[in-house]
Amino acid sequence: MDIDTQWDHITEMWTSICSDWISADTVNKGKLGKERKGVINNSRTRAAKATAQEYAEANRAVKNSVKTDKEIVIEDLANEAEDASAQGNMEQLYDITRTIAGKYKYTYRPIKDKNGNVLTSDEDQSKRWREHFEKLLNRPPPQNPPDIATAEDVLHTTQPSKADIEKATHHVKRGKASGADKIREDMIARRNTH
Repeated sequence: MDIDTQWDHITEMWTSICSDWISADTVNKGKLGKERKGVINNSRTRAAKATAQEYAEANRAVKNSVKTDKEIVIEDLANEAEDASAQGNMEQLYDITRTIAGKYKYTYRPIKDKNGNVLTSDEDQSKRWREHFEKLLNRPPPQNPPDIATAEDVLHTTQPSKADIEKATHHVKRGKASGADKIREDMIARRNTH
């Protein structure tokens, strides 16, 4: 991939990420500041000093506008987190919390064809993934399958005792979300104390 294509990809990625929370007003202020910066770079006269002051003001306005946009997005996410919590949707709540905390890590790994060339279009990448999984999942059975003997012993299970349950719940991490049974650790611990 040549440098221009890489740059276009990077700017497209950042633009799409930022467009989720930067308002059109902020983008316009940024364009105005960029134009004023261009005027400063192209002329070195006394008049440019006045333009430099205008650029500084425009730059401050962009920074303030970005800050306001971010606060609005954070407020919206906080409201969504409240709703998710009220509905008991812990997965959405944790996703929102990670987004707000900035713990999301996006790592871009280019998808390559069989010859090692980077695929840039979504269609080419989808075709490559399809090829990969068709090859991976549609292999012929092994010629020498392993000889695995069947188990002779039948496992007999008994109902756990109260001591077993207390021991198991003691080792569960505090504040952990409930599983498929919707029973949290603190519910069991509270029940065992009565």
